[in-house]
Amino acid sequence: MSIMVLAEFSVKPEKFEEAWNIIKENLPDTLAWDGCHSLETFSHEEESKYIFVGKWESKKVYNEYLEWRSKTSAEIFAELGASADPLKVRYCEIKSL
Repeated sequence: MSIMVLAEFSVKPEKFEEAWNIIKENLPDTLAWDGCHSLETFSHEEESKYIFVGKWESKKVYNEYLEWRSKTSAEIFAELGASADPLKVRYCEIKSL
């Protein structure tokens, strides 16, 4: 069953624009991941956050992606992140009428 994933990435305010450039460079890899059905990105400059809303095949598939992304982008997360754990992830069940 597909799920919606809401991921919120808090960045250092002085790194907000730099973060967007890095995100844009890396989004094609995310969209190409087997099991990623869609992804939208939103920004909230006042809170220095980027919000990702994605439809994924399953929580398991997203977690596999997240593990890969964490390994390949750990240095970037550390440099741009506003805290030691800058990524908050929520998994939402899709309810259709």
